[in-house]
Amino acid sequence: MKKLLLSSMLTLIFCQSYSQDLIVTTNGDSLNCKIKYRMSGIIHYKFSQGDKTYHSKLPKSDVKTYKYDFYNSNSTEKYLNDNGPKDLVLTQDGDSIRCKIVALKFNQLYYKVDSSADIKHLTEDQVKKYRFDYYHPFSNYQKWTLSFNGGYSRRLAEISKNLSSYYADHIKQLKNGYHLEADFAYYFSEYLGIGAKCALFKASNLQTIVGPEIIVPYCRYEYDLYAWEGYYILEKTVRVEDKHTIPYIGLMASARLYDSKKRGTLLLNCSVGYLGYTDDGTYAGQFFTIKGKLGDNNAYVGQSFTIKRNTQTQWLEFDDGYFECTDDGAVADQSFTIKGNTLGWALDFGYDYWFSRSMALGVRMSVMGGTLKKYTKKTAATEEYAATTEKIKLKKDEYEGLGRIDISAGLRFGGKK
Repeated sequence: MKKLLLSSMLTLIFCQSYSQDLIVTTNGDSLNCKIKYRMSGIIHYKFSQGDKTYHSKLPKSDVKTYKYDFYNSNSTEKYLNDNGPKDLVLTQDGDSIRCKIVALKFNQLYYKVDSSADIKHLTEDQVKKYRFDYYHPFSNYQKWTLSFNGGYSRRLAEISKNLSSYYADHIKQLKNGYHLEADFAYYFSEYLGIGAKCALFKASNLQTIVGPEIIVPYCRYEYDLYAWEGYYILEKTVRVEDKHTIPYIGLMASARLYDSKKRGTLLLNCSVGYLGYTDDGTYAGQFFTIKGKLGDNNAYVGQSFTIKRNTQTQWLEFDDGYFECTDDGAVADQSFTIKGNTLGWALDFGYDYWFSRSMALGVRMSVMGGTLKKYTKKTAATEEYAATTEKIKLKKDEYEGLGRIDISAGLRFGGKK
């Protein structure tokens, strides 16, 4: 009997020296154990019976409460939500260290077990996992994020087959541009949030288009006793410039998924809102004529006279039945502005890496859509024409597609509860 009592006392002393933590289940059971770590809603612990050690686990839903160092009278009780350190480091040996992670650099993890303790470190090979704010409910993720992005954009609308090959090339260049964007999201859980998105697309192109030679017949010309008929060849050179601006602002829903270390985040954002369109354009043309042929005989060789055409004076000289007329003219620049708006939408797919608790780098690919069905065109006044304003409603086959793909990178700023 004495041997049994002594054996029981030694077992109790051994268990208490090894197991200092307490778990109270929802059924009212109390477990004297050593809590190893808590991960994915599961509490992992170990306990001893006799000379054997057992490892077990409980889902958090079956746990009413638990306390660290509950059976250690020489230490202050550390509750889950107390003012102690909140970070967790899990070593390759299976140990869990509740601490304050001070720095991550040179493949070393530096930590303190409390505010007055010395700074210790572990090598990268010794660490299996680590988490910031592991022991702080609802604070191991960013409650809000503010993102800034910029990068390449390409519009998706097809080029009309009715355009000449010369002008179609100009429109093709306008499909490539760049964008700047910013979005804000507030997360009411680790996975879901709401916010707003703003984006601005820019593209421009200046191109000189040389058109084909066109044979234009003359009307009959008469001058005093002279009369003739002929033709001239017209070659048209056109300079066009367009600057496209497409702003977007909309309400956004956001979903995200953290990795096990709370450092990497996969994102999916959906938004709907206002999509605008502005085209600031300039059109200028240059014309000249070469070589005209008379329809009369050579009776007037050497005669010369002047005629007026297009408000310019040309000198015509007969020579062996032909004349030459060169007309270097320019049409005044015509500037115009086209403005319209429609309902737009956007989908964002991204990945953020949080290299600190409040700052991250991220990459993103976005798809944006919208169709312009009407717009207002304003043409500036020139020396020959007055300013005009007209509202144009497009036919179905003339709709302007504003959809595009954005590829971007940028910074994210975040805050925790």
